[in-house]
Amino acid sequence: MKVFVAGGTGFIGSRTVRKLLDNTNHELMLLIMESEENPVFSDEELKRITIVKGMLPKITEWEKILLDFKPDAIVNLTWEGIPKYGTELSMRNFDNTMKLVNLAKESSIKKFIGAGSCWEYGTSKGKLNEDSPAIYRDTFTSVKNSLYLLGRSLIDDKEKIFIWPRFFYVYGPGQKSASLIPTIISSIKDGKTPDIRTPDSENDFIFVDDIATGIIALLDNCEESGIYNIGTGKPTSIRTIIEYIYKKLDKGLPDLKPKAENVDVCFYADCEKIKKYGWASTFSIEQGIDEMLKDQGLLK
Repeated sequence: MKVFVAGGTGFIGSRTVRKLLDNTNHELMLLIMESEENPVFSDEELKRITIVKGMLPKITEWEKILLDFKPDAIVNLTWEGIPKYGTELSMRNFDNTMKLVNLAKESSIKKFIGAGSCWEYGTSKGKLNEDSPAIYRDTFTSVKNSLYLLGRSLIDDKEKIFIWPRFFYVYGPGQKSASLIPTIISSIKDGKTPDIRTPDSENDFIFVDDIATGIIALLDNCEESGIYNIGTGKPTSIRTIIEYIYKKLDKGLPDLKPKAENVDVCFYADCEKIKKYGWASTFSIEQGIDEMLKDQGLLK
């Protein structure tokens, strides 16, 4: 299968591309920003990837190269500005994504895989399946929901399918430093106590490699448009994560008394729908954290 990946040098994208390279049946084209001099891939990996340099806002400058490649599928993992989710950035990401959606609609591309978010479910609680209602709580969630609705309305017929995986709380090596687990690890390295206001909040934390294999399962096997949850199917508290990291590094546990009312909701993924395509999460929270500690040189 010929696959065009946008956002393939990012946190989730780079792990997905490497997993795709493990399968010789995939022929890859990767969009890399014009200013990006040193991609995250090795020379050997780059020999197996067709590179196109450009930016989504300037898609007309490189779309012919993409169409000449004749991809069977587009995997779009771009989202500019993370961890900022304000109105201006969200609308810019909306415009950029729709450029790819429209290109897929007007071409011979058969499959489009986007990147949804569990926050599209808003403040729901408990186990959530794909039929759980979407809630428009801010611009970011409104944009994500709108991209799914528009994308599916444009790319969902007898010849094309539109797939919208909703990622739950992704973590792993290469994650933005402001995210929860990297913040805890960096605080320990700096001899500081992490500022955790609601340690008893629970979320569905899923390791980035499990997200990558979920995307590939949908790419290779799914032939039905729709939403697909990708999570572990169980909640883990922030307290559990902190206690594990401190114990693993043989550090004295800090005071984890809540500093604010726990207003965070607890929800987690029902993943039965994607499991039909041979996928299941394989990393426990302990295994995933160990990988992050190794990446930081704190574990062998």
